[in-house]
Amino acid sequence: MSFFRVARFALPVLALFGFMTATAAADEHRLYFSSERSNQLPGCDASSVQRAVQNTVSRAPSYFNGVRIVQLDKIRDTTYRSSISSAVTRRYCSGTASLSDGSRVAVKYLLEAHAGVFGISWNVETCLNHRDKWYVYGGSCRTLTAQ
Repeated sequence: MSFFRVARFALPVLALFGFMTATAAADEHRLYFSSERSNQLPGCDASSVQRAVQNTVSRAPSYFNGVRIVQLDKIRDTTYRSSISSAVTRRYCSGTASLSDGSRVAVKYLLEAHAGVFGISWNVETCLNHRDKWYVYGGSCRTLTAQ
């Protein structure tokens, strides 16, 4: 690959990065990679988090036998972990999910900072208790519980 071909693709990316850095510097309190570690993750009961939990289950209809989460109740923040040695901050949450088949099950989910696409945003991992048929998250969603 020639130098000019590489430069043609690299320059727009570098320009975009420079623009994003300048914008972020002008508005530090909105910057996601802020030094304010406590503001990196939304709360367990935030509407964006609840939608993400519902979408995680909705995207896997064959795994969850077609059930969807209709509503989340009794949401609580069980543990918040932030470490100076790691950029990944974790918030462990639990609650009760009302499912589309009429049943109610315990739900555990984990929010991770810098775990979204390209490490730019947060990500959510969701487990419905006793519905994890391949034990992806261990028995009783154990891996989504802070140890």
